[in-house]
Amino acid sequence: MIAKDTMEMSQAEDEQTTISDDRKSTIAIVQLTRFGDVVQTAHAVREFRNEYPAIRLILIARKRFAAPLRWLLDTLFDQCYFLDFHQMMDSTSNKELSLDEICNKLHGFVSRINSEDINVLLNLSFSKSSGLLCGLINAKNKLGMNNDPQSLELRISDHWSQFVYSSVMRGPLSPFSLVDIYRRMMGGFKPVATTSVRPKIDYNQQKISIAIHPFASDPKKRWDGKKWVEIIYQLLKIHPNLEITIVGSRDEQLAGEEIINAPLIDNYSHRISNMAGETTIKELFELIAASDLFLGHDSMVSHVAAYQQCPTITIALGTVRPHETAPFGINNYVLAPKTKCFPCFPKDSCPLYKCHADIPFQIVHSVVDTYLKHGEINRKFLEEKSSSFHLDAVKCYQSKFMDTGMYQLIDTLRNDLSLTDFFRLLYRISWLYFFTSEEETHDIPPLGADVAKQLPHYRKGLQQLFELCEFGKKYSQYILEEISSQTPNLINIKTHSAKIDEIDSLVKVLHQCYPHLAPLLDYLAVQKGNLQGSNIVELTESTYFVYSDCSAVSSLMYDLVLKSENKVTGKRSISQPEV
Repeated sequence: MIAKDTMEMSQAEDEQTTISDDRKSTIAIVQLTRFGDVVQTAHAVREFRNEYPAIRLILIARKRFAAPLRWLLDTLFDQCYFLDFHQMMDSTSNKELSLDEICNKLHGFVSRINSEDINVLLNLSFSKSSGLLCGLINAKNKLGMNNDPQSLELRISDHWSQFVYSSVMRGPLSPFSLVDIYRRMMGGFKPVATTSVRPKIDYNQQKISIAIHPFASDPKKRWDGKKWVEIIYQLLKIHPNLEITIVGSRDEQLAGEEIINAPLIDNYSHRISNMAGETTIKELFELIAASDLFLGHDSMVSHVAAYQQCPTITIALGTVRPHETAPFGINNYVLAPKTKCFPCFPKDSCPLYKCHADIPFQIVHSVVDTYLKHGEINRKFLEEKSSSFHLDAVKCYQSKFMDTGMYQLIDTLRNDLSLTDFFRLLYRISWLYFFTSEEETHDIPPLGADVAKQLPHYRKGLQQLFELCEFGKKYSQYILEEISSQTPNLINIKTHSAKIDEIDSLVKVLHQCYPHLAPLLDYLAVQKGNLQGSNIVELTESTYFVYSDCSAVSSLMYDLVLKSENKVTGKRSISQPEV
């Protein structure tokens, strides 16, 4: 429920705002997750606005995470509806609210939204609660997760949403930034317009300022403060014109004080300040915009820096998936460990935090030092300051935009690709071509001997998947032919349907044998769970097209694996798989 003060603010703004008559379509975006996701959504909407300025945009978000950003959101959205869970559960009296009373408040909130004429409802949250909420909102078209209000059946109809549900946050193989995914789900295709390159830092200027956010919402995603003390000490010691500002929330203020009061940096205390908890979010935006560099963990603050086009160096640890959540902008850098279990899942138990130790603080200092002096980071510059032992323990990604306008991270240290890196690239090429018919230019990547040995195994798995999909197409066609005959035989239809069930069971077996094919296998499962149609003919036709899609993608990936394998072995290419 929108709080009273927010309602009054919205009503006052509605009276002052006049929407031009040429706005024919309304898109409502549901984003119920945290600050960082709201900022990333804002980034995607800013780009979408450049492409489609006349479309009316509505935001539906949690008050806790969106209200502090109201000053920013009002520049992007025509109307904001803030869901206040605390106010919805609270009573003006001391008695507890009944379930009916809570439902009535929710009904009132939804009724206000349903007064809008919404053409497209776009759910960017992908949570159960957001899916249920979207089921209650009226819209001509719905993208993302939404539940039928009567049966509560989950629906995910569009390709990009099915991709998110089957790949994003389910493992390290998602190849796209969330901002790009949001843009494509909204229908934005043009190259990014608001991202520019700042001039290189003049190392000899009187003052260089770095904003550091050494915190994150999850202990898995942040270093212990002692490691940050070492980095800050080295930077202040070597760069006499450097000033550092610790930024963060009120909850992080005490931890910031412990860092700046550490005895090691006592001699440099006049060049470091703790602003954690001392700024509003708007003031934080302004502070970071005036900084020469942002340094910190993957967090909301890093996305603020990217939004303000401040260069960033972020350290990815724990559950962070840098290819999805790295700061969205050109020439940002991400340090990530090569730890086998990185990235992990939030529920995974990890008493050792090995990935924390696998990024030496010396590397972080060298990366920042290199950027301040050269304005860029590459292996040649880093080798002058760091040992090969330290460099080979990490990946240092640099962000860039491809010719399609899509964001990508490139390893500046030129490491051989791991099997995960290799398949992430395959999925990037395959999904982009499949969803949008766009092609990106990529060289066949360098592969180590261990990875090359596994390619025939996965090529076999792709061939098996291709063959299963072709059988799925065949038995779907048999069912359609039987139904269209003058005397349909129910026994034959059931026999063919049983074959399709058998195919689906065999696809599940591939999951166990070929774990890096999981995104494609999961995508097939999501598509099968969201077949379009209301009768057996329509559902069977939909099944045929689902198998056809998966067949095409597996064939493309087979060819890419084969080409990479042949580059390593020096063999000539052979044909794609045949049934």
